[in-house]
Amino acid sequence: MTNFTVNLTPGNTYTNKELSAAFNVSNMGGMRYSKKNNALVLISDHTKGYDDHREHNILYYTGMGKYGDQSLDFGQNKRLQSVSIATATNIYLFEVLKKTEYIYRGPVTLCQEPFQEQQLDFDEKPRKVWIFPLKIKQA
Repeated sequence: MTNFTVNLTPGNTYTNKELSAAFNVSNMGGMRYSKKNNALVLISDHTKGYDDHREHNILYYTGMGKYGDQSLDFGQNKRLQSVSIATATNIYLFEVLKKTEYIYRGPVTLCQEPFQEQQLDFDEKPRKVWIFPLKIKQA
């Protein structure tokens, strides 16, 4: 595994193309993993149907899956949850407040155990989602 350095500045806005190139990740999805860099990029897109919200300095990030109950055994939910157990995966957060503008918030850590709450899915049907409490790492 190579040493990976992020050459982006927290607080600056980037395009999806720039973000994908910087981390060597897909250009789609809210949870994007780079095996090459052992990096998980999370995108809190407030222009879409997920109910991510901030309380004080913690972002409550909604897990992966648009329809039905979410699972911790599914996709990147499993990877993000396992970070709290003891992997060396680095996690990076971007927020989208306007379509096509990705604000880099910096590296984050899972600061509490994930928990479930009720939200509506993309068909407006009630379902259980996993919430991941994230905090920006202090330099």
